[in-house]
Amino acid sequence: MTSYSAAVIGCGSIGALKPLKYDSPESPKILTHAHALYAHPRIGPIFFVDVDPAKARAAAARWGGHACDLEEAARADILIVATPTNTHLDVLMRATNEHSPKLIITEKPLGESAGEAQIIARMFRQENIPLLVDYIRRFDPEVQRLRKDISAGDDGALGRVWQCRVIYTRGLVHEGCHAFDLTRFLFGEFKGGQVLSPLAYFQKDRAREDPTWAVHAAFDLCPHVFLTPADGRKYSVFEIDILAERGRVVFRDHGLQVTTYQPEPEPVYGDYLTLPGHGSTRPTELGTALLNLLQNGLDHIERGAPLWCTGEDAAAVHQILENLKGGK
Repeated sequence: MTSYSAAVIGCGSIGALKPLKYDSPESPKILTHAHALYAHPRIGPIFFVDVDPAKARAAAARWGGHACDLEEAARADILIVATPTNTHLDVLMRATNEHSPKLIITEKPLGESAGEAQIIARMFRQENIPLLVDYIRRFDPEVQRLRKDISAGDDGALGRVWQCRVIYTRGLVHEGCHAFDLTRFLFGEFKGGQVLSPLAYFQKDRAREDPTWAVHAAFDLCPHVFLTPADGRKYSVFEIDILAERGRVVFRDHGLQVTTYQPEPEPVYGDYLTLPGHGSTRPTELGTALLNLLQNGLDHIERGAPLWCTGEDAAAVHQILENLKGGK
């Protein structure tokens, strides 16, 4: 079977170098792009690039591979861009100036603005270079099964969705983008929304230019999506709570576990249904979703399988965020 060379551009926390106690060649969870490449039997050689050459050398030592410059890395079949968001456009243009990779994977957000994200998406669509964006929850099979069920509407196990609440911290753009990509993936296109409390946000939660706002939004298959802010200076939280006519689904621990609740007879009176206090809880596959992301890219290269998160998907999230900030 065909093997593919790959390059990680940006060897920070998501690219290659989380602390060893969290992500190493021996750890069961795959928490960096480098680990996903290392774990896939058909990837190699692997190249590492960083503005700090010591980081590139450390990544190569941990995962096996070669530290190099961008010019050499750009010759790889697969390019993974895990640099700061404000460098994405420049890095992508430089990396593809002379060579056309078989696949590009980028971190989220795709660009600094909706306009920049649209430029990036359009550029690679015109060049016929597949672009896959790491909104990681899309690559969890548990989320994909839920999406299929919700899309079935009345024929699905949940029936129609009434509302969804997302508790989040650390900025409408930085973390809220995950919420809006996930809700758009599950519920279809954005229909409109508004910031509910423009003054009641945690100004120092992450950055003054990226407040953590309370938001109401509507999507094709969910009329009420609420983003509820918390103060990330105290702790981090990301939970998704979906309430539908035939039950409830809650993703906790940043999406690492899911609990489902089904209505049952009320135990005292018994003449109506109630949701139990304890549902059925199981782990998700979010901890290995980066490997699923990589495999989705390979499936696209080899047999034209749809990409689960395209440049256009990522640009749509930017547009939602800018609409909300502009009062639309």
